[in-house]
Amino acid sequence: MCPPIVADSPRLRAARPPASVASRATLRRAWRPALVLVALCVAGPAEAGGWDVNAAFGPTKQVPVDVREGTWMSVSVHPDGKRVAFDLLGDLYEVPLTGGEAKPLTRGAAWDMQPTYSPDGRWLAFTSDRGGGDNIWILPTDTPVEQSDKRARAVTRERFRLLNSPAWSGDSRFVVARKHFTSRRSLGAGELWLYHRTGGKGVQMTKRPNDQKDVGEPALSPDGRWLYYSRDKTPGKVFQYNKDPNPGIFAIFRLDRHSGRTERFLGGPGGAIRPTPSPDGKRLAYIRRVRGKTVLFARTLASGEEVRLADDLDRDLQETWSVHGVYPALSWTPQSRSLVVWAGGKLWELGLTGARRPIPFHVKTTRRVHRALRRPVAVAPKDVQVRAVRWPRVSPDGARVVFEALGRLWLRGVADTGAPRPLTGDTRARELTPAWSRDGKHIAYASWDDRDLGAIRVTRGQGGRPGRAVTRARGHYRAPTWSPDGRALVYEKLRGGWLRPATWSNDPGLYVVAARGGPARRLTRTGHDPHFGATPDRVYFHARNAKAKRHELRSVGLSDLRERVHATSKLGTELWLSPNGQWLAFREGYEAW
Repeated sequence: MCPPIVADSPRLRAARPPASVASRATLRRAWRPALVLVALCVAGPAEAGGWDVNAAFGPTKQVPVDVREGTWMSVSVHPDGKRVAFDLLGDLYEVPLTGGEAKPLTRGAAWDMQPTYSPDGRWLAFTSDRGGGDNIWILPTDTPVEQSDKRARAVTRERFRLLNSPAWSGDSRFVVARKHFTSRRSLGAGELWLYHRTGGKGVQMTKRPNDQKDVGEPALSPDGRWLYYSRDKTPGKVFQYNKDPNPGIFAIFRLDRHSGRTERFLGGPGGAIRPTPSPDGKRLAYIRRVRGKTVLFARTLASGEEVRLADDLDRDLQETWSVHGVYPALSWTPQSRSLVVWAGGKLWELGLTGARRPIPFHVKTTRRVHRALRRPVAVAPKDVQVRAVRWPRVSPDGARVVFEALGRLWLRGVADTGAPRPLTGDTRARELTPAWSRDGKHIAYASWDDRDLGAIRVTRGQGGRPGRAVTRARGHYRAPTWSPDGRALVYEKLRGGWLRPATWSNDPGLYVVAARGGPARRLTRTGHDPHFGATPDRVYFHARNAKAKRHELRSVGLSDLRERVHATSKLGTELWLSPNGQWLAFREGYEAW
């Protein structure tokens, strides 16, 4: 039996680490089933300015663009009140507030978006991937488009926690932006950071409440006291799609930079997003969902009185993922009497008194498009080059390996160079998670058929015929494992639903059944990856302790059903005891230990 091992974060500490590469190889050969690891090397985006995204890589062509409408356009009115900047198809443009021909401010393959003028009118901040990943850049407003690449300067130089949604301080010295954080899911959350316009590491202004709920759309009040932002305030820590907007998903919060206190400022039915303070500091424009409509309001801060400015905006993103904002940025005119907003493909000036005026624009230009990389693909080739295999399991004598590819189990000699042969020849059911008996004479595996559902089956170690079912009832099964004496099989029973039928899903957990077949008996309600150590009286498995926020290697007795914890890890995703009960293998952070 493996002695108890308790791990410190983040590494699970083994009793004796392998002393050399040779000892690791020896240990790796001894483990059955073997741990197979694919190491991923993910290269982050280059530091801003380190990679010229605008350079041509391979063949390109020029595509004409001639449009008078656009999609999801952020806008910013210049402090002189005569012009408005907007983003379109990854470039920035400027058009007179009265409308007319749009003048390009940036161009190239880089994706530029979210322009915002500084209050003194000298700078244009924007989000761009021109340095290899989204960062905040600034450009002098008097820059000809031909010099924009040379005169644009990176304010932030993040390589992993990328930034967007810039907003200026009232003195035009600082930019606040949203920094994106991810954890276990690609969905992430945001923090707000403040940077001097000349660059630097920045100062953290808010802390993300969790790892999956959006925080973004920052805006500073003209006097610099208040930092407004929107936040997904739904219960729990896990992001979910298709939440109900009627009781409210997002709310507007504000940080008092004098006291350091944060308060929920606006929310309630329909939520509240895209806070936009007026230049005179008297009002806050924001957006709320009113039943099926996305509606723009202007709120007087002193009294709380509100004016409904438009109820025909495009649908906001409250129910879904909104890293770059829940609605495109709006902008007040300098006198704080009207707002410029994108809706329905066009730009509009909306007055506080109810007046509405379109701002027509015309963009006529070309885009350099890189030719797509394509290669001919045979639709139904006679032979297939398999590029991914799952659950490779080496026989106890080290001579043969069984693995899954394309929904079938395959068998071949470890030293062979020829094509593998099908394990069973069964072409109807899918075959998964194979496991050798310790004498190498039999292989257990899980099968799946959309009509008959799943079963645990056993076939000869030499293969050649479909396996016989040892489970009596249909169900959702995986990961069988043999007891050391070969008399019993332990396996997982899962719930159905989602991609599989929900039928035959009662009472999930780990079960034991005689290797010859018969009635099954549940050992535990939770856990996965069951396996045995040196003795047949206890089965080991991996379990997640949600309360303690850690992974555990547990065991349960086949007769007394008493559970024990043998090892813990905060980040370990697989924990396996060696067949002789003396070693513990685990996977953590794409590494095997």
